[in-house]
Amino acid sequence: VTAYGNKGNTLLCSARQKMRVLSTFAKEARDSPFMSEESIKMSQDLKRRTGEILVQSGRCYRTVLSLDPRDARALVNWGSALCLRAKLIEVEDADSAVDLYDAAIEKFAASLQLDPNMAEGERLLNRAQQSLDDLLGY
Repeated sequence: VTAYGNKGNTLLCSARQKMRVLSTFAKEARDSPFMSEESIKMSQDLKRRTGEILVQSGRCYRTVLSLDPRDARALVNWGSALCLRAKLIEVEDADSAVDLYDAAIEKFAASLQLDPNMAEGERLLNRAQQSLDDLLGY
């Protein structure tokens, strides 16, 4: 269980770092109307790879939960990975992003049922709901 959780955490951390790099690419694209074709390709490749890493991370947390269904931390981390995937695609595929935010909200809510005192689960639940509301225009 610990090994799968640690692997999922490492992948999640890697994806977060890649998201920061993607944010830098996006800022560069806004500030400079003439991004090189190479920069655009690098950004697209990084985005694709980040999505793959987040899927792998989620699979690790799903494995943890198959071995220990009462692991609230795995649910929170899985929800975090789903939120990052939603954020990654929300411009290109809003419908899929909505589905991912919905799934993340379910994970955070389930974590709170297992551990009602988990402040991080509640904070992330609220953030995911706000992101979903923003995406839907509420």
